[in-house]
Amino acid sequence: MRPIPRRGAGRGGGKDRSRRVQPRGRGLRTLNPFDVTGRQRVGRTLREEEEEPYRYDSNDRQILVIKMLLALWVVLAIASAVAQYREREALADWEDTQFTFLPADLSTTGINDFLIEHQISCESDPVTGEVMGVCGNAFDLGSRLESARDIEFGIFSGFLFLFVVISVMVASFAYQANRNLLTLKSEGQRFSGTSAMLWLFVPLFNFFKGAQIFGEIWRGSDPDGSTDGGEEWKSRSSKWWIDAWWITLAIVITLNVLFRTRFSTNEIDDRLTLAWVVILADLFMIIPAVLAYKSMTRIHEMQEKRHEIVGDHLAVPPYKGLTL
Repeated sequence: MRPIPRRGAGRGGGKDRSRRVQPRGRGLRTLNPFDVTGRQRVGRTLREEEEEPYRYDSNDRQILVIKMLLALWVVLAIASAVAQYREREALADWEDTQFTFLPADLSTTGINDFLIEHQISCESDPVTGEVMGVCGNAFDLGSRLESARDIEFGIFSGFLFLFVVISVMVASFAYQANRNLLTLKSEGQRFSGTSAMLWLFVPLFNFFKGAQIFGEIWRGSDPDGSTDGGEEWKSRSSKWWIDAWWITLAIVITLNVLFRTRFSTNEIDDRLTLAWVVILADLFMIIPAVLAYKSMTRIHEMQEKRHEIVGDHLAVPPYKGLTL
């Protein structure tokens, strides 16, 4: 049950309130996810400004950064799929040597121990000194597989880093886009700006809450809606790709956790089969990135257009606290 809104909340306020209007750009801007002091400072600022009157603040800088980050995400997804394919080729060549298992250690020492365990003696060319036969192929393929694993680990590390940065930027966008709704004369929001941001960091809940938050922002940002205030905008519908964005994101994370864990097996047949699944999972990561790009870009465009129609409207937050 929400507190009763203060008189004048979301309807502009009087002259006595205009002195407290926050300067443009003072609110939540681009966050550095690794700056602990900066995050604490922003948290204090959010609490202080939660009840302050404010005006429209464009997401133009956030959306530019988000576009670049999502483009990099797509590049990493393709690079990961290519790396997985090359590893699969090396696995197929290893299978041709008649081995059914991979050595746990792909270093020269590990492969040598693997060959001794299988009672395979290695001979070197008396002239060149190169290892011949099955042994030579084993050392060469082991080197190829180890190189492929190093590349995949680097790409995976890049994904984790990028995921953290994108999460912070999307939350920053959601916070500001949500706060903009009152300045665009869309009243009666379910989520406050702070709750819209924080829900995106709650594991599991963030998937369906994310769809609800961005769906609400979409409906309230529609430039074709009424500009007379009120809650008419709630009856409008959001686009299907907003729900699809969060559904595909949940599927992508689930697939990668399940199949990459299973991919640790040393049985070559299993690895060859799972390799195709992992490659498809890598390429599938492009879909939520494209949907996120489309959703946030369109929301930003709609808010800019609606702001031109509504004008510079002063908004007063109607209630405190987080919304469930």
